[in-house]
Amino acid sequence: MTQPHIDRGLFQTHLSELGVKKGGVVLVHSSLSSLGYFVGGADCVIGGLLEFIGSEGTLLMPAHTFSAVNRGERTFNSRKDASQAGKITEVFRQRPGVIRSTHPSHSVSVVGPMAKELIDGHLFADSPCGHGTPYAKLMDQNGQILLLGVGLKRNTCFHTVEAMAGVPYLLKPHKDEFSITENELSPIRVKVRCHNRAVPSRFEEFTEFLSHTGCLRQKRLGRGSSILIEAQRFRDTLLPLLADSPQLLLARSTTDVKLLATRLNDRV
Repeated sequence: MTQPHIDRGLFQTHLSELGVKKGGVVLVHSSLSSLGYFVGGADCVIGGLLEFIGSEGTLLMPAHTFSAVNRGERTFNSRKDASQAGKITEVFRQRPGVIRSTHPSHSVSVVGPMAKELIDGHLFADSPCGHGTPYAKLMDQNGQILLLGVGLKRNTCFHTVEAMAGVPYLLKPHKDEFSITENELSPIRVKVRCHNRAVPSRFEEFTEFLSHTGCLRQKRLGRGSSILIEAQRFRDTLLPLLADSPQLLLARSTTDVKLLATRLNDRV
């Protein structure tokens, strides 16, 4: 079967129709292979995004290494350790001008006017994704989450609202000690609070519900689709629900997500 061809012009038209903000703060999760054939590959995606949001925009991508942490790795080098979140994120990480936070499991790569502000203090935050991290700051800045060819399962910001809500299953009870190297500086020893190993979640089930709240839009692209989430509204929608039901996002939860959406419609 012929792969759908996506060039920069088509991609940028898609971003406009989806509602990505020019000059905004955008966190992108991605799968290059799931959408079709991008003319120019990962560089087409990255260049298209940067050109679209413009010089006043700030672009973030995950540069996660939590798989290594889960295997017992206790060293992290922000310059040398590859992103384990897909090809686009690794190409972006190595792009001139891009800087990276130094968290050993959930670092982000970022470029733009707000880059330093977003990553500042990530290593010393109380959790990998909660208050004081780039993910929480994205929400404070009314930023957007763009899922290119991936579903809600890849949306790290679910862990942000879990951390803010203080759910009991997210974090390890004790900190682990890491050797952290930033750029070419000497390593430092830091104790960091990491996530427990992932528990089965049902993030994907919230697609319809979040669409009803107005914080999620979805649109076809190539052989797949993109999802755009308004990060602040995402946070403000889920936090009260997690306060009432801390197990809401877990696979074992008995809360009916479709019923939540129905009740929301009834109030509108």
